[in-house]
Amino acid sequence: MPRYVPCPVDGTPVDTLRGRRGPAPAYCDNACRQQAFRDRRKAERAALLAEAETITREAADPFPAELRERARWVRWTVTKDGRKLPLRADRNRAASSTDPSTWSTYAEARDSSIGDGVGFVLGDGIGCVDLDGALDERGEIISAVALGVLSANVDAWVERSMSGRGLHVFGLLAEAPGRRRAGIEIYSRARFIALTGDVFRAGAGALVPLVVPAD
Repeated sequence: MPRYVPCPVDGTPVDTLRGRRGPAPAYCDNACRQQAFRDRRKAERAALLAEAETITREAADPFPAELRERARWVRWTVTKDGRKLPLRADRNRAASSTDPSTWSTYAEARDSSIGDGVGFVLGDGIGCVDLDGALDERGEIISAVALGVLSANVDAWVERSMSGRGLHVFGLLAEAPGRRRAGIEIYSRARFIALTGDVFRAGAGALVPLVVPAD
């Protein structure tokens, strides 16, 4: 060890041979030693708080892990004509449901302030049955189509749509062209869903294969 080393607190040279019968001194004086102790304690507290915040935030996240683990997230906004437009989470630019370079991780989309909320781009084995007009103003199911889909998918994760009257039924589904008919839309690729996190039914707590009605 060199005779002099800089004090890690203020850079003052420390004589490492001073008090050589014991451990070599690390700090130039007691004030710096105490400051280093306070700095360590502060860093430890900050690390514990950050860990607790992460645990709390993850526990509060309403979306299933299968969605959160995939980097297929975007932000979204509503245009003047009422359409939902996907946006990139890292910049205020339009995202594309077919261009992965415009998507982000869940954490990046969740923490972004761009647009009005988070959205998920369907695909990679994940699909959604979008049920319009499924609920009345009290949140009761009024659509026979919706009742049939929910009865066939009791373990599916389901959220209310932005209007409060529709439902998004998420699950595992092979990629295929989208299908639409009165009161129901089925998508599993090249489509983004504007998510609300307003859980209608948690189901099994994980995504399960979707049972979709035949045409």
